[in-house]
Amino acid sequence: MKTFCFDPTRTTQLGIATIGALLCLGAVLRVANLSNVSSRSPDEQVYTIQTKVLLQRGQAGLRSLIAEFQQDPVARRYPPPTRVGYLWPLAAAMRLTGGRDERVGAYLSCAASIGSLFILALVGVRFFPSWATFFALLFFAVSPMELAVSRRAWPDALVEFLGFSLVYVAAEITRDSARRIWYLLFVVLGSLGIAVKESGPVGYGFCAIWVLWVLLIERREWVNGAVLMAGGLAGLAITIGWLAMSVGGLSVFAKIVTSIPSSNAGNQYAIEYQSGPGYLLLRALEIMSPVAAVLCLVGWGVLLFSDRQLNLLHGSAEAANWRVVSWITLFMLAYLALPMVLPHWLNLRYISVLFGPFYLIAGLGFWYCASLCWNRLRTFDRRIFAGLAIAALSIGAVADYDRFQRIFVRDALKDLSIKMVLDADKRN
Repeated sequence: MKTFCFDPTRTTQLGIATIGALLCLGAVLRVANLSNVSSRSPDEQVYTIQTKVLLQRGQAGLRSLIAEFQQDPVARRYPPPTRVGYLWPLAAAMRLTGGRDERVGAYLSCAASIGSLFILALVGVRFFPSWATFFALLFFAVSPMELAVSRRAWPDALVEFLGFSLVYVAAEITRDSARRIWYLLFVVLGSLGIAVKESGPVGYGFCAIWVLWVLLIERREWVNGAVLMAGGLAGLAITIGWLAMSVGGLSVFAKIVTSIPSSNAGNQYAIEYQSGPGYLLLRALEIMSPVAAVLCLVGWGVLLFSDRQLNLLHGSAEAANWRVVSWITLFMLAYLALPMVLPHWLNLRYISVLFGPFYLIAGLGFWYCASLCWNRLRTFDRRIFAGLAIAALSIGAVADYDRFQRIFVRDALKDLSIKMVLDADKRN
């Protein structure tokens, strides 16, 4: 079976121009929607207040926030001030821009989201078929959930950028484990993610399992595995030491972090808006981007169950790396399972790291379906089919962007919790 032959590949001028145009589209849409936020969520206000205290009083201010967080039950309903990996960059952005309101956090989120857009292009070009990359870039550029995160003063866009970058570095180590620079980047990105938000260790841990399995189990590269583990432990020790020193001691840091699950279990907002059967998280993805959700299921099915999966690598026109794509799929499934089984964690913000992989696997599903049709058509019919496919994708992308405008701009939805998303779908 031949692959999807109508292929303006990544190495041609048309392919490069297509990728460049989609990157520009995504960046422009993110910047264009920074100014149309009608009101800020409580979390955004809390992060901004914490950062202003940090900016004005430094470590003393941070420790006063810690003391208040420990003593006040109401304060524990909101983000803890231990997320200094986000607060310090936000403070730096405030110094740079001169702003002191939530818009500065939105600028930081916008920059991180544009960074994730470029990481997606990089992962796609390096490891996925061309048409899967084009699809992913188009739909990620207009993604309602991504655009929503990119205009808010939340740390989730930064968590996404660091986590998605970590996936890319893990993929590069899988592809070529001889280059030690990737090991350093892996440790740096993972350590930074831990400091930004408590979900950082989740992506770091899953990527570490991925890379160590490749190095130690598949390739028996004991030295490389030892180097990565030693670097990871050193980075972890430095990060935890910095966090502990910032908040007033290791015991204080440990007490706050370990209390987060119990605080969330008693949080009225989490109980009302983030609870329900785990499959509702999949439903939320389908509401946000229905075309991509269906094709992501196709991509998963092909990768996990199809006897014809090796056809994904057939032909010189496609530079897909089957092993990397398979590991990204396993990473997605493992990461997605956690909020689905934990109580009151059903919020699309909490899986922002998966937004990029979600669209890439959906792109793979599109590429596979298109290739099946392509190989059953004559040359003339293929041209018509290619035109229809491009038109259909364009319509789907426009529909996704219109969905963002209706739900997040017109209706001013303030969060991506499951109940809010489901209610917004009913209204629209």
